Amino acid sequence: MGMAIAGFKHCVTGLKQCVVIVEDRLNTVPEHDQELLFLHSKIIDLEDKCHRDNVCLFGLLKCLEGTDMRGFLRYTLPTITGLNFDFPLEFQRGQCVSQAHLYHLSQSHPIIAYFLKPEPARQVLTAARSHGPNTYEGHEICMAADFFRETNDRHNAFLSL
Repeated sequence: MGMAIAGFKHCVTGLKQCVVIVEDRLNTVPEHDQELLFLHSKIIDLEDKCHRDNVCLFGLLKCLEGTDMRGFLRYTLPTITGLNFDFPLEFQRGQCVSQAHLYHLSQSHPIIAYFLKPEPARQVLTAARSHGPNTYEGHEICMAADFFRETNDRHNAFLSL
């Protein structure tokens, strides 16, 4: 019987040590949560910085751009905004948003223009806002900054207020 009690004491001592270790680790969880939140906000900020040179165009008819998206954007953006750029517009690329992301837009599709430099993108967005309704070949064209998804969700939540 004495040996059994000694064995239980040893088990209890071991369990107490485990409980102390778990409690110590639980106390560090809030610190890790704060660090994760900080890192998450940094990721969102970096994503937004990666997207700041992009402009989204909505309302362009399908296949209007042909096979040369950059050439199409070089010609179309000054036409839509009424801007005369002193320099050629340079794009990293232009991309149509895939059909999988579209719901019922059968005749038009969004295009994202990835500018090489931020200044032309800002000028295009500023001109698009001040120009009033933008049209191209009789269709109304809307332009917006391309933000990271979480930033867009925050903007939309703010606008709904």
